[in-house]
Amino acid sequence: MAGNAERFNNLIRHLGLDESIYVILEPKEILTRIEDTAARLIEEIRTVQPHGPYFLAGYSFGGLISFEMAQQLRREGEDVALVALIDCGQPLFRKDRMGVLLSPARFVLYLRRLKELLSDPGSRSTIYSRIRDEVWRLIFFKSPLGGAVRRMSRPDAEPAPPASGMRQAAKIESAMKYQPARFSGRISIFRAEERTVVDKFDRFLGWSGLANQIDVYDVPGDHVSMGDEPYVSVLGGKLRSAIETARQERA
Repeated sequence: MAGNAERFNNLIRHLGLDESIYVILEPKEILTRIEDTAARLIEEIRTVQPHGPYFLAGYSFGGLISFEMAQQLRREGEDVALVALIDCGQPLFRKDRMGVLLSPARFVLYLRRLKELLSDPGSRSTIYSRIRDEVWRLIFFKSPLGGAVRRMSRPDAEPAPPASGMRQAAKIESAMKYQPARFSGRISIFRAEERTVVDKFDRFLGWSGLANQIDVYDVPGDHVSMGDEPYVSVLGGKLRSAIETARQERA
């Protein structure tokens, strides 16, 4: 999570002292494909645990990476016991503009979103942040200026920490390009109950049909506060339950 392992301390505390938990930070270099990031992090986890079963969890954007890690590990014949997506939306669900025009049901859904957007300050702030992220993406990945900046931030270039805006733009770019395939197993979605209009009306956060089985666990709080007290104790308890379910299936 944005290079900040301490953000997970609350959750780890509620998973129990008998668990061995490793927090994996994103690579230092900027990658613009989910697949490349997942492959790099698989190399990292194999330095600690060469083979499965693997229990993977990812928060927000990290959920996309965890999902792709599970896909790659499965293709290599490894056992992936758990894929936990903590308030992680499937990005193509939000960008299916043609689907909105061709599907009456989806069109009505977007009208409901628009109506709530006009009256909900929390939803408006979410929209503003996404517009800001899209502007960064256009600057860094769709313009000549962005090409020059990316060349300066290559690992073999002069050391210069990339701007946080560029790193965020890379995440947006990689999420937009990612086309998740169906996972031949179970995924567990931990969904914050307090939602903005952007994805309020889909219980599966866009993941429906992308796994053989999908479990949804509702957690009080919003996208951020679900990881803080007192809500994180609920998240920890439900994640612990999902872990136990995965273990029992393999007993």
